[in-house]
Formats: sequence, structure tokens, C-alpha cells
Amino acid sequence: MWAKLRKYKRWILPGVLLLQAILLFSRLDLLSLWGDEIFTLETVVKPFGRMIEALRGDVHPPLYYLLVHGFIELPLPWDLPERIRAFSALCVLAATVMLDVFWLRRIKTYKRMLVLALWTVSPAVILYGRMGRSYAMQAAVVVLAVHLMWRLRLMPSWGAMAAAAAGTLLTLYTHYLPGIAIASACTALLLVEAARDGKWRAFRLWMGSLVIVGAGYAPWILTLGGSVVKWGEASAISARYVVSPDPWLNQLAKAGYTFVALTFGECLPLWAAPLCVLVIPLLIVMLARLPRRGDAFTWLLLLSAAVGYVGAARWVSYPFIAARLLWVLPFFWLWMATNTDVARWRRWALYLLLFADDASLLSYYRVDHFLNKGYASPLREMAASVHGGMVIADTYNTDFRAFAWYVGKTAEVRFADAPSAARIREEARAQQTVWVLRNMHDISPGKLMTQLEAAVCEGRRIARHQYLPYTAWEKEAMRVMRIAEPPSHFIELTECSRP
Repeated sequence: MWAKLRKYKRWILPGVLLLQAILLFSRLDLLSLWGDEIFTLETVVKPFGRMIEALRGDVHPPLYYLLVHGFIELPLPWDLPERIRAFSALCVLAATVMLDVFWLRRIKTYKRMLVLALWTVSPAVILYGRMGRSYAMQAAVVVLAVHLMWRLRLMPSWGAMAAAAAGTLLTLYTHYLPGIAIASACTALLLVEAARDGKWRAFRLWMGSLVIVGAGYAPWILTLGGSVVKWGEASAISARYVVSPDPWLNQLAKAGYTFVALTFGECLPLWAAPLCVLVIPLLIVMLARLPRRGDAFTWLLLLSAAVGYVGAARWVSYPFIAARLLWVLPFFWLWMATNTDVARWRRWALYLLLFADDASLLSYYRVDHFLNKGYASPLREMAASVHGGMVIADTYNTDFRAFAWYVGKTAEVRFADAPSAARIREEARAQQTVWVLRNMHDISPGKLMTQLEAAVCEGRRIARHQYLPYTAWEKEAMRVMRIAEPPSHFIELTECSRP
């Protein structure tokens, strides 16, 4: 079968791109805007100077926003949110082309097709590749940057040094995390190889490329330093959405959730979950072979992924780590596919993984079975039911910025936290109708949101609108993670009106 397919190998990439484009561009407005997408939307419409000023005050490098700023000015058929998402979709297609051209053309045809299939129908790629964030662009530039570094390693020259520096700069100006992770992993790998084999030319040239990177990044180096400081202080951010009060269970859940989100997607239906069991032995066997193989590509993948995971886990909570590590996925699939020679059952495990990914994609387009229900929250529809009055939004565990964007000028929106609670309570007394948006798992300090809702709704007619019910297995999982009283639904919009 594979021999026959070789005759058509020139059509593999066009076919993959067509399928991927259909998956990426179909119904770009399927999910409500995510809070981080609101930041993108509000930033890229600013004039150039104000946009750079806003980015310097935040934690983001400018390249992605500059490109989107120009992209949305093109005569495109979509509204502004969909245009921003379309740019991410184009970045995924670019990553696919570079993955195939730079990495897959020299491997066996069936392995090439397997990697492209795993990448194309990956639920993580479809989810994050249709978001108005830089995740897809990070994946694209990392595929290029690692290729240029790899060329420097194999064929060290001054030209390769300059190209590797350009690729690293491109990555750093897209996002710090993959830039730092890849650069540090490359440095460690080339140093070890130089010390072991006595071939220092590639390492010296790589260090020269880092000097070029330092000079090229000088305009943004202070902002990077400020971001590193913020990262060091980010424990409060990353701890906000803890799964369990037990720190060890919480770390285990972080790692497990990230693996599942990247491998099987955020919306794997329960009936397909047993397929996960077939992939775990595959990984165990591959990891057990590492000391014997010890190939450079494997160690580059492991080192960069480890640095990236530590950086992401320190900064964000468990539902959002996978998005920050999307750039690892092309190389992870390449590693998986190229390590399936010895036993055929391992190859079949990947075929079953493809089947599980298809099941996740079906759930995604049906907006069902999301592990992170925040992505599936019908904020657009919920906001449409708000008419006048004041909205009190839970800042601790809801996507309050996106909800406020959808509400617009229909009602006054107040973001509730501990310092503002007393003032909001006073303002609510003068309102005919008060709406309270809150996550039904109250993680606010001292159950602040529960108390605030009770105070502003006291003596009023109460109508509760609950969305995204938890299934029995999800409630049982919460009990295992030591959440004493699992909520019935994910999010709630309460309408409190005077009689």
C-alpha cells in the first residue's frame, strides 16, 4: 500500500493543506471570544505608536501584533474578531508547509504521512490555531528556527550562524517562552556534543549567533527583563485556578492535563477516553529506550519542552499551559512517528490516536465535552440576555473581559474583587436590575463572590441561568481532587430585579 502511495507523494502536501484549511477556516466564530483575544483585538486596532506603548506595558513582544495590525487592514470577508483568528489559521498552514519541507521530505513516505496526519487533525492545533493569539505563529517560527539551528549543527558556517541568529530573533520577537526554551536547549546540546566529540566549531558559531541575537534584541531587552521579573512573581497568577488544595495532586493534574490537551485535545468524549491507555505504554517504551538511543533530536525536544513547561506552569494555571506549548507539538509528532520502527503495535497505537483525535474534533465543532469549559462558555449568548442595569462579574474565575466586551454599552459592568466589593455593593442598591456573572466553583478569597451575590440580591426577585452542566464523571474527578462540594454547572448568570 505504501509503495503505491509513493507515486502520489507530490500531492500529499496540497491535500493536507486543503483539509487543514477547511478545518481551520470553517465557522471562525464558532466559539465566543476568549479574554486574551480581547487584548489582541483592542491592541491591534491602535495606531502603531500606541500599540508599541501598550505592549511595553504588558508582557508581549511586538512581532505578532505588528503583523496582525497590517493583516486586518486587508480587504477580507470577515469581521474583526474573525480576521484575527484567520491570521492564526494562516500561521498553522505556514507551519505545515515548513514542517514538511524542512523536516519530512527525507523520511519514509508512511512516516511523513503519519506526522502530517497527526498535525492536521490535532484538536490542539485546531483549537489554538483558531484563536486570536500568537500560539500558531509561535509554532510556525519555531519550526523554522529549529531547522536553521539544526543546519548550523550539521554544516557550521558563517552563513548558517547568521541564519540561526535570524531564526532565534524571529522567535523571541514572537514570544519569549519558545525563544528562551529553544536557545537554552540548543546551547546545552551543542556544548555537550562539543565536549564529547571535540568539535567546537558549531558551538562557537552558535555562541556567535547569540551575540547577534543580543544585539538585535536590544530595543526590547528592558521589556524582556520586566517580563522575567513578572514571571518570577507569577505564583499568584498560576495558583488562581488550582485543581486541588493538595500541592502534589495539583502539580500532577497540571502535567496530566497538559499532556491530554496537547495529545488528545480539550474535548475528548468519554467513550474515546480508553484510547488514551494505548498511547501511555507507547510513550513508556520510547522513554525507556532513550538511554540507548541518546539521539540529539530527542534530547533537544526533551530539553526545550522541559524549559517551556517550567516557564508556562509558573506563569499560567493548568488549563492554559498547553496553549503556551503548542510549538512543541510538531516535533513531538515527528519524534513519535520516527520511533515506531521496531514494533508494529506502536504504529497502530498512533493510528488509534488519530481516531481519538477525530472524535475530539467532532466534539469541538459541536462545542461539547470541553475539559476547559471556559472555552465553550456561551458568553455571546449570555450577554445578549442582559438588558440594562448593572453587571457584577467575577474576576477570579470567569472570562469577565470577554463578557464585558459582548455586553458593550447595554449595561454597566463592574469587575468584582476584594478591594472593590464594598463600593459595588453600594452602587447596586440604586439599580433596578443587577446581574451577577460567576463561576459556580467559587475560588474567590473567603467566598467573596458568594457573599457579594447574596448581599446585592437580598430582597429581590432572583432568576438563575446556569450553563455547561458537569457530568457524573467530572463530579467524581473533582471529589478525587478533594473538592468537597462539586458544582452542578460551570458558570451562572443570576438576574436580581426589584419586585
